Amino acid sequence: MKLVEDVASRAKRIAGTVNDSVEKFLYRAEGEARVWVLAVAKLDIAPVNFFTELWLLDTYAKKAENKKLAVHKVIKDLDGTRGVQYTRSVSLPGGFKDRLFESWITFEERVEADGRRTYIIAWCPLEKYKGTHHRVDGAEMLQKATTRGVYIVRELTDNTCEWTWAQQVDMKIALPARALVMYATKSLARANKLQDMFRRNGKAVDRERVEALATIMQGRRGMPPMADQAGVFERCLELLREGGEPSEKGWKNLESPSQEVEMKMKYFPSKYGERSVGTGKAVGVVDCSAEEFAAWVMDFLSNTRVRISKEFNNPARIEMRKLRRENEGSFATVKKLPSFLDNREFVFRQIWRAEEGKATVVFESIDDKVDYGVTFRKKTQGHIKGFYAIEDLPLRGGAKQCRVTLVQKIDVGGSIPTWVADKKMTTYLGVVHEAFDYFRQDNRIDAADRGELSALIVERGNEQVYSEEENAMLQRVSQKFDGSLEEGKWTKLKSPDVFVRMESVFEKGSSAGVGRAVTVVDASLEDCAAWELMKMSREAMKDHHEWGGLDRKVVELTEHSSLYYVAYDLGVASLAAREWLCARVWKKVDENSMICCYEDAEDENFPPGAGKKYARASSNAFWKYERLHEVKGIPQTRVTYSLQADLKGLIPVFIANFKITSTLAALSTMRKKFEKSVEVDASNRAVIAQKIKEKGESGGAEALAKFEALYRERTGWQRPSRSFGKVDCKLLSELVSAKTWGSNSLQIRGGLHDIAAFIWDFGSRANMEISRDVERSFEKEVAWGLMFRVIVGAVLSVTDLASDLFVLKQFWNGGKEMLVFRNATFASLTMSMAFYLLYKLARRDFTYWLPVYGVTGVLLSGIIRIIIKLIVDFAAIVHFRHPYELGGLFWSINMFLPLLGLVAVIASDLPKGIFSEATLELFTSYIMVLGFSLLSFLSLFLLLMNKEYRHTFFSMETGAHLTRSAFTDGEDDFEKSYLIGCNEDQWKLFIGDEVEAWVKENWTTWEGEKPDWFTDQWISNVPREMIPKKMIDKEKSSTAKVTESRRTNRISKISKVAPEGLEEREEHLDEELLVMENQQTASFDV
Repeated sequence: MKLVEDVASRAKRIAGTVNDSVEKFLYRAEGEARVWVLAVAKLDIAPVNFFTELWLLDTYAKKAENKKLAVHKVIKDLDGTRGVQYTRSVSLPGGFKDRLFESWITFEERVEADGRRTYIIAWCPLEKYKGTHHRVDGAEMLQKATTRGVYIVRELTDNTCEWTWAQQVDMKIALPARALVMYATKSLARANKLQDMFRRNGKAVDRERVEALATIMQGRRGMPPMADQAGVFERCLELLREGGEPSEKGWKNLESPSQEVEMKMKYFPSKYGERSVGTGKAVGVVDCSAEEFAAWVMDFLSNTRVRISKEFNNPARIEMRKLRRENEGSFATVKKLPSFLDNREFVFRQIWRAEEGKATVVFESIDDKVDYGVTFRKKTQGHIKGFYAIEDLPLRGGAKQCRVTLVQKIDVGGSIPTWVADKKMTTYLGVVHEAFDYFRQDNRIDAADRGELSALIVERGNEQVYSEEENAMLQRVSQKFDGSLEEGKWTKLKSPDVFVRMESVFEKGSSAGVGRAVTVVDASLEDCAAWELMKMSREAMKDHHEWGGLDRKVVELTEHSSLYYVAYDLGVASLAAREWLCARVWKKVDENSMICCYEDAEDENFPPGAGKKYARASSNAFWKYERLHEVKGIPQTRVTYSLQADLKGLIPVFIANFKITSTLAALSTMRKKFEKSVEVDASNRAVIAQKIKEKGESGGAEALAKFEALYRERTGWQRPSRSFGKVDCKLLSELVSAKTWGSNSLQIRGGLHDIAAFIWDFGSRANMEISRDVERSFEKEVAWGLMFRVIVGAVLSVTDLASDLFVLKQFWNGGKEMLVFRNATFASLTMSMAFYLLYKLARRDFTYWLPVYGVTGVLLSGIIRIIIKLIVDFAAIVHFRHPYELGGLFWSINMFLPLLGLVAVIASDLPKGIFSEATLELFTSYIMVLGFSLLSFLSLFLLLMNKEYRHTFFSMETGAHLTRSAFTDGEDDFEKSYLIGCNEDQWKLFIGDEVEAWVKENWTTWEGEKPDWFTDQWISNVPREMIPKKMIDKEKSSTAKVTESRRTNRISKISKVAPEGLEEREEHLDEELLVMENQQTASFDV
């Protein structure tokens, strides 16, 4: 340990390794030929297993690696001890004599105060060992060299460890200092190799580290901080004090980007020499214990955080190792800012303290000098101070919860005004929301809340006392939706869910239609009602924001009544957002039925618009729940949802009527939430399967034989061009009879009778969904809105083409002025193309997604980029706004580049007077007419399209980021596998480690399951270093077997043809097979 501390205090970080996953340092005393190297790496393997990997020097794998060495000998149990004599040779280039290393190696196991284990392996020259020295054959022919060093394997969790490697090598040779440093640096690549060998899923490893540190915190509850740490706690906790006492006055509410986190800011009087910056505070509830949250904060170099830091191109994020304590960590990070600003450096220490039921983490900037291995020319020091106060809450649905209060003060320094930095306060406080997302257990929390509300309906539903006003409201809404509407006049609507019936009708005297949806839900009446009433559940709030929700509040008046306020963005820039305020009352009619009514309301706490320029809309709704008989022990409830809405304002009522199915789809969401179709179908299928077993046949053997005969009589079957996975599909079209025969063949893992029962049960929910999907795919209608958008898009493209044709037309005109125009236009087009290519290069998006590399890849990317740019210049094809092509924002700007080029030509001519007044007038008219037309049609096109696509016309997402998101956002292996088929330059630098861990972790599973995408083509695109080593060894073994088989066959043939020349032919054959084997291995390497 002393040796490592001494080397670490003197060593300097190796240049270019600040963002390496392995920390690498080097120390060389002036004038000495000996160099010390130091590496620190975190590995995803149990410490005892990694110790074993390092200690065992004579495994088959290591013998294979060292078989080319002149000398390699391991002698164990020196003089009956655990010591080992390790003798090996090293070949040197350039004609130098080979070196011999003879070392004495031993190890020690320690148990630290916190119960974690540490393994130490140390070695030194054999001459330092006072016992027996064994002679090794061939050693006398080599020149002796020496090495000394230590491996320290420290347990982090049960399955992760930290490895520290310090070593000195003396080759006994006079080499330039630069050559020594290069050789020492190259030797540290072994640390990266071992780290990659044992890498696992980064998120899973992060979880293990957090849980392990949380356990340590629980064991250290109540322990006071050290003397120097107590001052840090006092200074940080003072942030909330004003005049010596905590103050809650003067805090200004901030618009939090998260519904779950409350954010505030306050300006305290600044101290002498400090800038006046705001103090931010964030308060939220996180689904974990206080120790788990504190551990998550302390894990500053987690895999996830390091990956995100690299994606944002931050120059550095490291841990400082001068002072290491169990409850403290020192870190340094350099944040990248726009090119016209200096990057910001933050150097700080974090300290935690745990007590019963709560924990505290404080952080404060320190003045330590940081060794980054390089000198950053543009870097400004920032300062940070703050604390996390974390308090445990009672369990919620079996899930742990804690209340987190983050208070911090950040001064980014430099020339940035403090008020500008304070505008980013919500970003600084966003770490609480990150923790909420990391630990969130929405299903368990919502289930607990739903259970409480359901229990209230069961236990006290019949005890509720209703006022006259509430009874009158219940009667009005019930009569309107459940009594006065005539059943025979309902019009069936096309439902997006086959199990939900939707219909509409017009009420007399009203232009607003009434929509109704009916379905059967696999849950009790109380659970269905509770799910709908929980408007503020996490699931409901997530859906609310995804559908353009701006605000939502529920004010509880009694156990059975409340005020419900909601606001939505309509997705059209020219239309104001709409808000609704409704009174809500539920009532249990009897033990088997319940109703819930919504009606427009007014309240002084919710004035129309609420100062946000919202328009007040109208909505009335009625929910009816009817208990049905259970099906195979599963509760059943018929739910009816009726709605009448009017968006008010200038929006015609027929628009609201047209979108009514999307509103009624809330009932479909409820059905899917409680769906138990698999259990219901399985129960029915078991009954049918039993009948098939007992009866043997359905009595239709003759009809079945006739059908089989019809199938056998037909020839000329063809397979379609489209593949259907593992289904062998064949088609036969008869032109005369206008009939098409189809045949599918598929191997299914299941019992014969179960599969037959599945096919026979036409009324099953699974078969209903399948048939509905087929129907929808063939009978999909094109809405008038979509047709109109297509027409507007076509006109937009034609308008852009007209502007380009006008420019080209001028090329055919003669005269001096057109010559000038022509030259200027060519220059404008050239500059436009150059600007586009430089834009792609600056955003690191020049490389196309196709997996072509080297000079060919660069040329191909350039050619594709130029061709697509020319096509867009003359046709404005909207599909090329894709991030892989121009990108949304550049595509929109590119629409106006020809006009801007013409403006530039005219502007440059005005001082010279080359163009005549008629030409200038023509150009000016052209710019005004086509410019206005382009802007108008583009605006109309954006206004009419679906709002979820509108942002794609202004998106700055690059193709490389889109490729990476296929993996980072993919929900399953199929979606993530898309990444491998793309160019490695787009993703390997950023998420290569995660992809490699994913591939190695799942390769064996893919080999067994053989998913459709796991093809030879896909495997060939996987980088060689990401393929598990055992698979490469298996491939090489297979190659060797094939080679040996070919050799045996060739020898057999030779012996039959010319036995007298067999030996000579065998020698030639060995050479030929050796070349063949090398070619096969090289092919696999490529």
